[in-house]
Amino acid sequence: AWVSAARDARGDVLVLWAASTTPGVAYRVSRRGPDGRWQVLGRTDTTSLDDGGAPVGVEVPVYAVAAVHAGRSSAETRSDGAGPVAPVPVAPIPGGPLPPRDVRAERTASGAVRVSWVGSGAGSGGDVEYRVRCLTPDGRWRVVGRTRALSVEDGGVPASGALPVYAVSAAAHGERSAEVRSDG
Repeated sequence: AWVSAARDARGDVLVLWAASTTPGVAYRVSRRGPDGRWQVLGRTDTTSLDDGGAPVGVEVPVYAVAAVHAGRSSAETRSDGAGPVAPVPVAPIPGGPLPPRDVRAERTASGAVRVSWVGSGAGSGGDVEYRVRCLTPDGRWRVVGRTRALSVEDGGVPASGALPVYAVSAAAHGERSAEVRSDG
């Protein structure tokens, strides 16, 4: 349904996409180069990919993701698609981590935004890492950070004005939950 790409604090590009409704799919991820040609970066059975090989110092490249199952592939969905990013339904992935609950964003006295949530833990136990993203005014998602805590502070927003929308997902054992948004 959607593909999003944004640089993280390390300068890598984090590519995220909505999961297919077909069970047992893998995803083929490609990046468009400056010359317009597409390069396949790899395949994964999760709904995210860190592209540490993306060109630095330039705008985030365009990515395309296709679902692959039984030798067939879906049409590609691109990160430069028009329209707003649709939220991912909040449903647990069988055997994967449960999505966080009650995602809230509130301004601190310093002007930063504190994002907090209730963690449900992993579906099969173990450590859970949460990824927090912020919806920018131009409709793109920016990775705020990854943490094992149940809150994070975003100092990269204007100190006044409306609070941005945040999305939090959980990851454990190579699986990522659906995202839960602060406006949902």
